[in-house]
Amino acid sequence: MRLFFKKILLLSAPVLLIVACYLITDPYKKLWKYELYTCNYIMLNRGDVSTRVYLNNKSKYNYDSFIFGSSRSTAHTSREWSNYLSGGNMPYSYGSWSESIKGIYKKLALLDSLNSRINNVFIIVDDHTFTSYYSKDISSYDHYLISGESRLQYHLRSFLHYLTDPLLIVTSVDYKIFHKKRFYMKGFIDMTNDDLDEVTNDWMVNSEKEILSDSAHFYGSCKNKFYTRSRTQEFYKKQISEEEKIYLLKIKKILDNHKSDCKIVIAPLYNQKKFNPVDLSILYSVFHVENVFDYSGINEITNDYHNYSSDVLHYRKKVGNLIFKEIYNGNTNYQQSTGLNTFNQLYSAD
Repeated sequence: MRLFFKKILLLSAPVLLIVACYLITDPYKKLWKYELYTCNYIMLNRGDVSTRVYLNNKSKYNYDSFIFGSSRSTAHTSREWSNYLSGGNMPYSYGSWSESIKGIYKKLALLDSLNSRINNVFIIVDDHTFTSYYSKDISSYDHYLISGESRLQYHLRSFLHYLTDPLLIVTSVDYKIFHKKRFYMKGFIDMTNDDLDEVTNDWMVNSEKEILSDSAHFYGSCKNKFYTRSRTQEFYKKQISEEEKIYLLKIKKILDNHKSDCKIVIAPLYNQKKFNPVDLSILYSVFHVENVFDYSGINEITNDYHNYSSDVLHYRKKVGNLIFKEIYNGNTNYQQSTGLNTFNQLYSAD
């Protein structure tokens, strides 16, 4: 019998060692509580981090104003937004990579269930917000209170992912011990404490530092990425499904219950495609025209490639600051145009 247990222990030793590595390194920052959720060798799930930071800090900072959206929402910082809110408001960046309208609703529903104050809401809408892939799948990678998983499922899924990635196992242990970048660390992130605000959860984009230090060199090295766009206004196909409209109505109900001031911003993306006017009319009908601001399409912001980072997908913090300024100072006339007449001339609106 003793020999049998020795064999079992010997066979299970590799698994136990990996479990120990996982528990000690906590690569996804899901096991233990941290003041600052950063990782130097993998990109953490921002949605998961956003929920964790909020739950850790909500009683300390009493957040009551929230920014929602995908990675594009990082251009709109809580620190800047606070300049346009009343002195008693405390803003928080509650974003998630590739956020969907379902994910935004789930986060608002969590806040509501915790009896959190929701005085102000700022939502960034982009080309992923209403697409079927993201609205159905992405929330499953979020915090278990958002995804609807059990805590066991949430942790087991992460561990199994770690188990099937030998390079991540080696990297996590190596970096935990030596804190050095190695030649094999292809996905090295090299985050610093300045990249994430521990109070507001604002994400500071690394490329912004490079742009500000030498913009000519930065854009000269990546100018080939900024492809030529059509001079004729193109429009997105209709994206808001009946299911997603229900989520919009649920969001509106929560906001009404809290008497929240809500601003919806349609992001100014480099592709210069205009948000579908039929979808825009749905946003108008739910949130009212005066609360929806359409920055999509061909305009002064999207015409200038200097307003974007090197990946072309994300607009810079200065654009986010400009949008705050225009919305709260009432200078938004050109953004409110739906372009419906032009759309009807080019496409069917069905």
